[in-house]
Amino acid sequence: MQKNLTLTFAAALLTTVGFAQSIDPQKISFDYVRLPLVPLPAAVHTFRPEVVTRYEEAIKQQQANRVAAIADAQTKAAEAKKNIKPSLSAPKPSTSWCWMSVSLRTQ
Repeated sequence: MQKNLTLTFAAALLTTVGFAQSIDPQKISFDYVRLPLVPLPAAVHTFRPEVVTRYEEAIKQQQANRVAAIADAQTKAAEAKKNIKPSLSAPKPSTSWCWMSVSLRTQ
């Protein structure tokens, strides 16, 4: 019995090695710096790059909509808070119990 268990364990271990991923290191190289497509004149020593996005107006509109939505939610919350009637008495704890009968059947 001990030998059968050992052989089964060894066979299972060997079959899992067959399904493992092979580790073949691949060399990938790339440059971090991209030079400008149009070279700058030699007289230029410093420059200030500026990124222009096509969707800048859409972002500003989304930000304005979000600010308006927050203000609207705050006013609605303030109105809802005014309509809440304060309760002078504390809520009473529930004293009802739920009993469950269990019957065991034997055959």
